[in-house]
Amino acid sequence: HVIQLTETEGEVTNIDVRGRYMSVVTSKNMIKIFDISRRQYKQLGVTRKFEKKAGVSLGEIKDICLNADGKKLCILADQQPFPSIRIPDTKFYVYDVDMDTFLEFQCSINRVPIEAFWDQTDKRLLAVETEFVKDLGNKGSTLNQTMTESGIKPGLENIKLEEIDNDFKNKKQEDDFQGKAIDTYFVTSDFKVKKQSTINFEEGDETMLGVQVPFFYFMGRKVEDEEEEEEETEEKGPSNMIILRKPMKDFVGLETVGDDIKTAIMNFSFFLTVGNMDEAYNSVRNIKNNTVWQNMAQMCVKTKRLDVAQVCLGNMRFVRGAKAAREAEKEKEPEARIAMVAIQLNMIDDAKELYRQCGRYDLLCKLHQACGEWDEAIEVAQKYNRINLKNTHYQLAKHFESIGEIDNAIRHFVESDTHRVEVPRMLCDLRDFDRLQNFVQGQREPQLFRWWAQYLEAQGMLQESLGFYRESHDYGSVVRLLCMIGDVQNAMKIALETNDPQGCFHLARHYEQNQNIREAIVYYSKSQRLHHA
Repeated sequence: HVIQLTETEGEVTNIDVRGRYMSVVTSKNMIKIFDISRRQYKQLGVTRKFEKKAGVSLGEIKDICLNADGKKLCILADQQPFPSIRIPDTKFYVYDVDMDTFLEFQCSINRVPIEAFWDQTDKRLLAVETEFVKDLGNKGSTLNQTMTESGIKPGLENIKLEEIDNDFKNKKQEDDFQGKAIDTYFVTSDFKVKKQSTINFEEGDETMLGVQVPFFYFMGRKVEDEEEEEEETEEKGPSNMIILRKPMKDFVGLETVGDDIKTAIMNFSFFLTVGNMDEAYNSVRNIKNNTVWQNMAQMCVKTKRLDVAQVCLGNMRFVRGAKAAREAEKEKEPEARIAMVAIQLNMIDDAKELYRQCGRYDLLCKLHQACGEWDEAIEVAQKYNRINLKNTHYQLAKHFESIGEIDNAIRHFVESDTHRVEVPRMLCDLRDFDRLQNFVQGQREPQLFRWWAQYLEAQGMLQESLGFYRESHDYGSVVRLLCMIGDVQNAMKIALETNDPQGCFHLARHYEQNQNIREAIVYYSKSQRLHHA
């Protein structure tokens, strides 16, 4: 058959065929959709121009993709502020045949849609491949956004906007993934366009070929070791592209389930995305597969629905996870509560991101510690959670002690300001007294000197302990020991020089025991213990 177009409609520039349906776009931005399954083709809906109701152009169409039932047409376009200039649009558009309207959706910041794919069977599921464009920011792509009444905005205004960005926003932009990505959406007449999730391209992925639940299909390269690549480069030549198949996030571990479970999971994901919890639960309540419930709990983490996640954990019979989720309800921030569910489901990266979003760096620091990521824990504590910095060093010191790295343990006990108690305890437990003495002498702290002097005195090493008592300025103990060893002259000299009340008291007690009452009264007076006198 030949489809006749009028001169006012223009020449055909884009065609997309999906099963029994075909869409056509002309050079005049006219859109036609046909049912070509019969002997005589039939047009669906009316011929529609790519413009708003008021006649304002939405752009120049560059690519189209038709969904499975021929009722939705995804359109990628360029903006054309001048005849010779085409600007990539950061939005994509969906023409709804039944409603005869254009839906539009803004992609993520700094991203431009480059290709769109509908699922082969699910008419609601749309995947859009996007690429990163540096410094695009929040600048719009329509004529109203790129031009003012007097013309194009001066570059100076844009620079000023960039200069006033705060540090956190700049940090976020630096951390943005700069490779290709796939955004998935549910598109319906009732709920319009609802974003489901984002999947970043991995190493070896080049471009997307299509989507069919439960897989994405890519054109890419097989990732191999560098040595193997060098050996096989000459044999394979420049072309080593292959087709890669990767499961959707909702279907990891469920690639081989039956069609009924696939449909149930997709319905659950759809109703969860649009916020209809009753229908979401009704979609899957008869499923008995634990893996399915686990995947749905992971979906709830992505959509931050703690209530549904608790139902999923209950159906998994995951008692520990359900208990942790209930205990997390005491947290004020919703992200902190759902992060605990993510941890129970081994979604550690998601939990970290949730803690960052709600500013709970104390919990983020604990999570890093639990994962053994001590450098990250110290960094988070130094930058955002300094109140717990010493505690983090203490926990790291205990970790090093448990694995036998004593030098590192000592260093972090010092950083945590607990070394006066913890290092002597640790080294005494290890019977490493030489290292303990070196540590005490190296720190040169009165409290440590006094503790070490008491230890030496307990071991009967009175002469050695005298030196450390002097270093700690504990003159009362010095006088006491000198009296014990009979060196009363030096004891009296130190008591008079320092006028230390404790030293004078010990000297007075010594005189009293030796019946030297006159001297005892004098030193009791100096020690301000008049009732003893």
